[in-house]
Amino acid sequence: MTTCDATYTNLLEDFQSGATNVCNLQSDGTYGLTGCLVAIKVWDHSIGTPAPALRCIKAIDANILFMTYTEIALADNAGIWRDISDSSVVQNTDSFLYNGFVLAPIVDDTNNIHEKTASGDLTVSDVKCEIYAKDAANKYRCWRCKWGMTAVWKATPKSQCVRFTGCNQATKYGGFSSFLNTILSCHGCTTAGEDLVVSFNNAALTPAGTIVLANSVDDVNFLRCITPATTGTHTVSAPRKIDNCHVYALVYLADTFDAASSGCIACKPGYKLNGANPISATCDAISDCDTSKTAMVNRCTACSQVGAAGAVQYRAFDSNKFQGCQKTHADNCLIVGAQDGSTGIYFCATC
Repeated sequence: MTTCDATYTNLLEDFQSGATNVCNLQSDGTYGLTGCLVAIKVWDHSIGTPAPALRCIKAIDANILFMTYTEIALADNAGIWRDISDSSVVQNTDSFLYNGFVLAPIVDDTNNIHEKTASGDLTVSDVKCEIYAKDAANKYRCWRCKWGMTAVWKATPKSQCVRFTGCNQATKYGGFSSFLNTILSCHGCTTAGEDLVVSFNNAALTPAGTIVLANSVDDVNFLRCITPATTGTHTVSAPRKIDNCHVYALVYLADTFDAASSGCIACKPGYKLNGANPISATCDAISDCDTSKTAMVNRCTACSQVGAAGAVQYRAFDSNKFQGCQKTHADNCLIVGAQDGSTGIYFCATC
């Protein structure tokens, strides 16, 4: 990757023009961003009508990009498919879907209240924050820590990155929502029967089953490994078990736990959330999915190519959400297009 002077932004990729590794002055409003060292130009679907947009993936302060919680609440955006360039968060190389998010580089550290001092056996590098969020007092606290760590907001106020007990750092998946990609610094738990649990405050008057993020919950680790309860309802200490759920949400309103708003926010590979909301009480199996392929959660990694009596039956995804499979005429098809009116089988749109 080209190294640009600190007054320049390196346009790493521009899918529209084909330009790569080009240095542009940060004062250039089209190809440069103030405070940004590395950017990509993407077809951004998060801004209403899709349009080319410049998005920062590395700020002046090497490993820090600040991000406000209003941006976290955006819908999934497969157009921004890059994480920050210095991220320690691992990705499954067999996954072909990454829902990105909008970042704003902030170079003024005055309002940063993240605890940067290490303690115990942790190093300064261990406790460094990767992505920040702005709280209600316009202070920046940590949203996503380094891999194997988790953020916790303290009432003091400040944020800390602490070791994530129970995280299986060897486990990695793709397919997460934009929201989860902004916070997950672990993709699975070490102990059998335990599942990833995220705790956060939803904004007031948020309808059940939706996410309009307000902030983290003071003195509660953002990420934990918890064994779901097999009976009863969601509680502040454990979610109620939902078959084939991989990541649970324990939702708070103004720091008060709300069982009715809690539920599953990512199902295991080969399953998807029931309904259109990002929080669900059920995980549904994806028909004709090859469940032996497990690179992506909440989606199907590969459609089954086996038909009746074991004969070959070509199938491909019905959309770029990878949550449904349809019969197709073509081998090696990724996403189907128009349906063949004579057979009901689909033509291939993307190989």
